[in-house]
Amino acid sequence: MPQNRETGRAAMLFGHEMAKKVAEYLRAQLVPGPSNNAIWNNKKINIKSAKVENTKIGATLNNLAWADSIIAAIQKDKTYFTLYEVTSNWFRNEMRPSRQPHTMMVDCVKISRYGIRIGDMPA
Repeated sequence: MPQNRETGRAAMLFGHEMAKKVAEYLRAQLVPGPSNNAIWNNKKINIKSAKVENTKIGATLNNLAWADSIIAAIQKDKTYFTLYEVTSNWFRNEMRPSRQPHTMMVDCVKISRYGIRIGDMPA
């Protein structure tokens, strides 16, 4: 189902809140500003998330250019998210355009299959 202004804003707020939670869980240092970028294990990461009903993770071209890796928090059920790491290069090789001109998407199933599983985080 396509997003409208209201659902898009709710998704953005959810993503920013999840980025804070994931950064805290990983003990990563968030980069100041309105992005989901952080430093973790001496790597630049972009933290993305998907609720249980979402099938794709999106990242902007600017964040893919900046980050070494994407950390994807994919909700498995109402109780937890599984965290995966994929390189930005891998993400670029797998990405498909979204309706937004600078945002690219990758299926959560692919990230789960090919990403490095970091662990499970409570929802």
